[in-house]
Formats: sequence, C-alpha cells, structure tokens
Amino acid sequence: MTFKDAEFWAALVMLYGVSHLLPQRLLAYALCAFSLVFYGSLNPAYLVPLLLCVAWDYGLARAIERAAGGRRRGLVVLSVSANLGLLIFYKYTGRTEFPIGVSFYTFQSISYVVDVYRRRLPAEKDFPRFLLYVSFFPQLITGPIERGRALIPQLRKLRPLPPDQLTRPAYFILWGLVKCVLFSDQLGALLAPLRSSGPLDLATQFLIGVA
Repeated sequence: MTFKDAEFWAALVMLYGVSHLLPQRLLAYALCAFSLVFYGSLNPAYLVPLLLCVAWDYGLARAIERAAGGRRRGLVVLSVSANLGLLIFYKYTGRTEFPIGVSFYTFQSISYVVDVYRRRLPAEKDFPRFLLYVSFFPQLITGPIERGRALIPQLRKLRPLPPDQLTRPAYFILWGLVKCVLFSDQLGALLAPLRSSGPLDLATQFLIGVA
C-alpha cells in the first residue's frame, strides 16, 4: 500500500471518520496503529528495525533525562552509534532488503535524543506517542525529518479536522499526487536507463526515489 493506491485513500477516509468518534486521548493511538499498518503493508519485516529503533531511543532518552555529566554524553553516543549501526547494517551488508524510510526515521529518532540531551525537549513518557512521532505515516517513507520539539507537542493536542477545513489540505494533497504521477514518475522512467551513465546517476536516483 502506497500513497498512490486506492486502498490507502479508503483507509485514510475511514480513519478520518473514526477520529470523530474517538475520545481525544485515543487519537494518537489510532494514528499510531494506522501508521504501523501502512508501513507494514509495504513489507512486514520493515517493522522490525523501526520498532527496535523506537524502543531503544525511548528508553535511552528517559535515561538521559535522569542522568548527569559524562553519563549523559555516553548515552547520546550509544543512541547515535546504535542508529547508525542499524542503518549501515541494512544499507551495506546486503543480507536483507533495505527498509524504505529507514534513513528518515533513524535520523529523526537521533534528533529527538539530541534535543532531550540538550534539554530542549522533555523525554516523552507515553511510548505510543513517541512511536507515532517516529512512524508518522505522512513523512515516514518520504520525509522530511521533523524535530521532536516541533512535532511531539502537536501530537499531544490532536483533534479531528472539521469537514469545513478540509479544502486547503485536500488541495495540497491532490497537487502533490499530480506532481508525483505526471512529473516525477514519468521523468524517473525516462531517465532510468541513464542511472549508471556518469554524472546523471545521482540526479536520476533522486528522481526515482521521490517517485
């Protein structure tokens, strides 16, 4: 299931309807479940490194908040090393399929831990909310990397968007799909034969990756 599949949009409409029936405190959990189902539909195995990353940094961030001095720095190094190790394992060992979005969510999780270390953000106590921050479906496989101090406070104040306020976000969503299908996909297909032909290689990979 991808952003261009009818199944995704049917599920999203269903989620929007359900969100109006749920208590506000459960909205983050519903979004978290939707994000995991969306990502797992690409390949259930992708959920393993994602959940490892989230569980690891959730615990380390809380430990960093309680620690002092050199121990705090050591825990940050431990977080960064584990995340980069996870990324390197999947990217360069070739033993298993490279999970889509792993670069985005590992660096997003690192940025959160660094913010906690610098005391710019309190460590998140609610595990499902932190899981949602890392796995939030609109940015999980395409980015951008969002700072915890910008996104997590919004996740604490979730509310369903009223129907009369859907016009503007619907416009941007539809325009993004048009650009993806009519421009990015077509250019990626045209330039695919040139991927290994010198200077155009990186640009072509970028275009195909965006699609």
